[in-house]
Amino acid sequence: MKVIIVTGTPGTGKSFISRQMAKKLGYSHIELSKFVKERRLFDRFDKASKSYVVDEKKLVAALKRYFKNHLSKGFIVDGHMSHFLPTKIVNKAIVCKSPLKVIKSRLKARHYSKSKIRENLDAEIFNVCYEEALEAGHKPIVFDGKNLPSLLKRLRL
Repeated sequence: MKVIIVTGTPGTGKSFISRQMAKKLGYSHIELSKFVKERRLFDRFDKASKSYVVDEKKLVAALKRYFKNHLSKGFIVDGHMSHFLPTKIVNKAIVCKSPLKVIKSRLKARHYSKSKIRENLDAEIFNVCYEEALEAGHKPIVFDGKNLPSLLKRLRL
């Protein structure tokens, strides 16, 4: 069983590319935000940031159980927190990147507040997801959303 994580700033195209990869590879797709909400893997909802505070230990344990209990050739785990998964259960890590104008447009369309858009643009500028993936021990492949066949070759599955 293979596990590929797809991380990146909100609005970079993680879900889109994850669905495409899962279809092409015959893998199961797990959208991390839905997975967390459905299984209540959070400590609380932070009103200031308008986001859930995820319990990382619960998340990792729930994903391990899910992988074990669901037969699949592999899994694509899609979410801006996926890089927090331990390297021992992840085969490949992908960090999605997009131009700031594209991210801003997508987040506006999702009705993000100005402060939340600014926070996410800053995260993209400073490569937060990439740096956190490196700190977690992953060797991420950066993907700009332009050539899926090339990305699949780079994965060497």
